[in-house]
Amino acid sequence: TVTFPGYIWDDGLSVQSSMCESRMTQMNTFLQDDKYSQAEKTFVYDGPEGYKHLSVPVNLDTYCRCFVFPTSDPEIRSVFGKVSDEEIERASFEASPRIQLRPLDRQVLDASLRDLITEMKAPSIRENYQRVGRHNVLACGKSACRRLHPYKKSRLGFHGETVFTEGKLQRACESRTLVLITSDRALYMVADTDPVTTHQQSKQKGRKFPAPIPLGALFQNAVWPHAVARHPWVNLKKITIGFGFQRLALHFSPSTDYERAVLDNELTYVLTTANKLRTIELLQHFQGLAKDVMSIGQVQVGHLAIENDDKQVLDALSEAVAPDSVGVVLHYSILEQRWKRGDRGTVRRVCVVTDTNIYLLDEDYEGDGSEPFVLSSTDPGKFGNVRYRVVDAAQLSQIDSVQAATADPKGVTVVIRPLSVLQRMHNWRLVSGDADGAEKLVEDVRKAMKMAAM
Repeated sequence: TVTFPGYIWDDGLSVQSSMCESRMTQMNTFLQDDKYSQAEKTFVYDGPEGYKHLSVPVNLDTYCRCFVFPTSDPEIRSVFGKVSDEEIERASFEASPRIQLRPLDRQVLDASLRDLITEMKAPSIRENYQRVGRHNVLACGKSACRRLHPYKKSRLGFHGETVFTEGKLQRACESRTLVLITSDRALYMVADTDPVTTHQQSKQKGRKFPAPIPLGALFQNAVWPHAVARHPWVNLKKITIGFGFQRLALHFSPSTDYERAVLDNELTYVLTTANKLRTIELLQHFQGLAKDVMSIGQVQVGHLAIENDDKQVLDALSEAVAPDSVGVVLHYSILEQRWKRGDRGTVRRVCVVTDTNIYLLDEDYEGDGSEPFVLSSTDPGKFGNVRYRVVDAAQLSQIDSVQAATADPKGVTVVIRPLSVLQRMHNWRLVSGDADGAEKLVEDVRKAMKMAAM
């Protein structure tokens, strides 16, 4: 089941000082939003003619390079060195990426372009495209969740049964699939096809914001991506490297005083890469873009902190497995559990191998809305911190075998012997992020079994 927050996202409003100002703000927001909505409906593809019949979802990088991001700066006309408001509006529109934004993000982008145009100090006012890719993302905190609506599902136990606590159904938040587009100035979090967007679009007629790019869209259709959030790199305050390089957490400060006053002081997004090399690559990419923006010549205009959460993870593991001790962690990976029978799909788990035990756990993040670990928005400094719940556990001596699945190169099956002859053996059917991850899990479990037997 999919559930959504019970509020309306009215980020186009400023703090109201009078009824007149409130109505004017709403009208300006409507006119601005309508302008870009009309542009999306009437825009004509102006990229290379030979690319007209290419698929957009399959060729996102090429599409961003030749259509989404302008390839040249607009001509800016001035009279006696002064640029008129109409000229600023025209130039801003032509320089903006062809991405549909929330009103608040549009206002921030337009304000930054206005500054660049009027000051005439920057050699270029347009954003330079960097890269695009699909990623699994969770939002943490009220402000981030209002932009990226949580994907809540019933929490499932080891056998796929629904979990209840004191008679109350427990829900867990799964990752959302997003298209992340980076420019030299900002990160765009673009809606992609996933259970949440599919549910939203099924209740609407036409392509309403925020909608994923249609699977059958061609370059000639001139489809605009819809970004649930745009975060300038200058607002990136911290990157947290997840334990074992299995994830990254991006911590942004709000773009406006309104968002800071009404919502949270921090917007946190957790990227569950489940792959060490991919995590390192993203870290280097984000870090490089943020540092370039924060350094203007010899002047440092911001600071980016890089941290890891090793201590916090070990403390959370100790709390979850108490009164047992964690011991030495030999393997840690984010993966999925699946079942041989029943239409239950897969659920995100964490597999931890120590020098004495193997654990299968639920991994939730503070502020993501999972139950029973719902966190108030009053402590944004903890957004993204992990919490664990033991799904199943066994001593290393109980492992009968661990082997790669024959049909799926990413699959791994761990066979657990029971402690009692009255119980049956049971299987952990796991799916790693890729074939290399599956191979490493098998290798590390076998190594741990050998060490424990010595």
